[in-house]
Amino acid sequence: MRALPVHPEPLWRIDFRQRIAVSLWFLPAIFAAAAIAAANLTIWLDARVDAPVGVRPGLVSDPGSAATFAAAIAAATLAFVAVVFATTLVAIQLAASQYSPRTVRIFIRSRITRVTLGLFLATFVFSVIILVSNQASVPSARHFAPVVSATTLLALTVATVFGFVAYLHGVVRLMRVQYLLETIATETRRAIEENFPPAPAYLDAEPPPIDPSPQRLCYTGTAGVVTATDLHGLAELCRQRQCWLELTVGVGEYLAHGTPVCPPPSTIPRPGSRPSTVSATSWPSRAAGSTRPA
Repeated sequence: MRALPVHPEPLWRIDFRQRIAVSLWFLPAIFAAAAIAAANLTIWLDARVDAPVGVRPGLVSDPGSAATFAAAIAAATLAFVAVVFATTLVAIQLAASQYSPRTVRIFIRSRITRVTLGLFLATFVFSVIILVSNQASVPSARHFAPVVSATTLLALTVATVFGFVAYLHGVVRLMRVQYLLETIATETRRAIEENFPPAPAYLDAEPPPIDPSPQRLCYTGTAGVVTATDLHGLAELCRQRQCWLELTVGVGEYLAHGTPVCPPPSTIPRPGSRPSTVSATSWPSRAAGSTRPA
């Protein structure tokens, strides 16, 4: 028989990459955390530099003007993000109704969308922290020119403007049906190559011995749709139980309570092992992958 040598990843790693790493909040959250760290660093550098007020007339170099500048940037950035992304989501929904529902998925997983949202969020968080930490209204506090903070905030503002231009270009390109079809075709080809490799990738292997009393494994969990299959967990389970499994359900299929997932012959122990040690009640919850309730 022909077999395909594979090195499957654990299901949790695949689930993290598909659900979290490419989600719309993960990268912006990293940008926000980086903005908090950068704001605290610039505040510390301003205190270390201790530049006198008015040292750079061409830039914001006094605490009062820095607070006004940060407040204006924070308010403008938050309003800008709300308006731009709300309008864009409406346009994306219209494009999805005309072309394909995959437009929303492609938009959410687009790198330019996540980077731009993260840049806007980082600018807002940075300006808020600079505004909160400003001591211009405290007469007894030691005043110094926030040169580093103001320069960094100005650089973030300029980067946000350029990011917005790049974001508009990406959204307009995304709404073009040619780009949408090209993206869907590329993802489809990649999925076909991963799930159906060419013939030279298969190797000759000895078929497993036939079990005189095979068992049927049935799904006992909540009814739902199979969203993933834990190949790593299945291989480890078969290695521990000295058996092999033949799955008859795949990703996208509906599973009701009691649906056979491994009909006979499904469990074939090796010579000298126990007849069948994989129970039909405990296996689906551990190794059948993940299901989404209907």
